[in-house]
Amino acid sequence: MSREGSWKRSFFAWEDRTARLLEALLRRPRLLEPAARALSGVARARRDADRALEAWLASVGLASRTEHERLTHQLNELESRLYDLEEALWAQRDRRT
Repeated sequence: MSREGSWKRSFFAWEDRTARLLEALLRRPRLLEPAARALSGVARARRDADRALEAWLASVGLASRTEHERLTHQLNELESRLYDLEEALWAQRDRRT
């Protein structure tokens, strides 16, 4: 038996036991309920921080993330339309020659 084969069997045995233990642990309400509350708290804090940042950006006259995303989308659409027009122009030029 090779060392590598022995190592792989040992690893898979450890992984199987660890996975069963973690699955049993993660099904316990005593762990899940506090974790869910903590995650909800983090999500609320992130939302509040995002709102505060948006308000601060607006107060100093800078664009918000939403405005940046909207403008970036519009720029991408315009760039796409320019490429389409350029292709049509080249196609028309090729037909003339």
